[in-house]
Amino acid sequence: MADYRQLLELTEQVPLPVFDDIINLQTRRSRRARAALAVTTVVAVVVTVGALAISGEVDRGQPPPVDRTPTPTPSPTFEVPAGQRSLRADIGPGDVHGFDVLATLTNSQPEHRGATYLEGSATVHTEGIHVSFYCRGSSNLWLMTQRNGGWGFSQCSPDADTSFAPVEDIYQTTPRHLPETLSAAAYVSSPSPDWLTGYDACERHTASNDCFVRWGVPQPIADPPAEFGFRIYEHRSQRRVLKLWNGAEFEALSTSRGRAWVVDRAEFAAPRSDRLAFVLPAAKSRRLLGVFTRPTQHVDTCLKPYQDVLPDWGSHRAEHEAEADRLCGNDVRLLVDGQYIAPPASDDFGTDWGQALMYASPGEHHVVVTVTRGDPRNIRYAVVIRTEKRP
Repeated sequence: MADYRQLLELTEQVPLPVFDDIINLQTRRSRRARAALAVTTVVAVVVTVGALAISGEVDRGQPPPVDRTPTPTPSPTFEVPAGQRSLRADIGPGDVHGFDVLATLTNSQPEHRGATYLEGSATVHTEGIHVSFYCRGSSNLWLMTQRNGGWGFSQCSPDADTSFAPVEDIYQTTPRHLPETLSAAAYVSSPSPDWLTGYDACERHTASNDCFVRWGVPQPIADPPAEFGFRIYEHRSQRRVLKLWNGAEFEALSTSRGRAWVVDRAEFAAPRSDRLAFVLPAAKSRRLLGVFTRPTQHVDTCLKPYQDVLPDWGSHRAEHEAEADRLCGNDVRLLVDGQYIAPPASDDFGTDWGQALMYASPGEHHVVVTVTRGDPRNIRYAVVIRTEKRP
């Protein structure tokens, strides 16, 4: 009886542990036998209570064996910092606008069939002006081209593309200017080997574009055995549908390497926050994420103690900017589902698409941008999300 009372008193003194603590206690073989017995008793109580809570019935039999498998650690919760904001692009009818065709001339058109020389013009209003030429014929033939009087030439090809696909991209914004006339011309020629060799040597050793003056311009072939032509097209300046801050604004549509992207929205980090996080919902097309940054006025406060040691702005501007960035600049890192994979170098978007860029597949993704260097008070940053436009 004395042993029973001693065991009962010992059991009452043992605090009720959590389940993981019980497992750890049971694995410690150095515990004395009476402590192990007390722990086993408590384990039986915990397991029995758990079984009752699940089944709703009282189990009068023996307690089930203890599961010694460690409880898995739950994954960290994806936290969205307070103070962030999201801004959707204000896209209306007609805002997703590509190129306008202003003129098309080919020697396969009925009115120009058999032509030796093609020329045309159009009135343009923006800097988004392009002329696309082609020549389908023997590789011994060359297409001589003009644009506002400037000469160029390219080799004909039996498999030349005649679709007039745009050879230039639509930028984030297209500046307007006063109307002006753009003229273009083209004809097929067969320059001699000496002319080709001399012109090539001139191009490689002359910085100025006057090799046509030195070597002359090859003459056209009458009724050439080739199909050739050109198209003048223009991307008119469109309404800005998304603005981040002064100087960072976007039209609805931009293109890169022939692929079209439509601005969807921007996610802004909270002021003075070192982290931006959001869930990118699933979509039918892939997305392109671009991080944009801009210094805040707090940079001036940060640099104030260093004014006497900074290089002179007027005579050493590059050195001044480099040192100011070292002292008060910032770096940011973009992660999608915990990793960063830069677009292939062949895509070559350019920095106007963002300081950091990454594709996102159609599924749902967790996106995080962190300030990895510098005081977050010195920077504002946002992620612009674009959706690929299918043909």
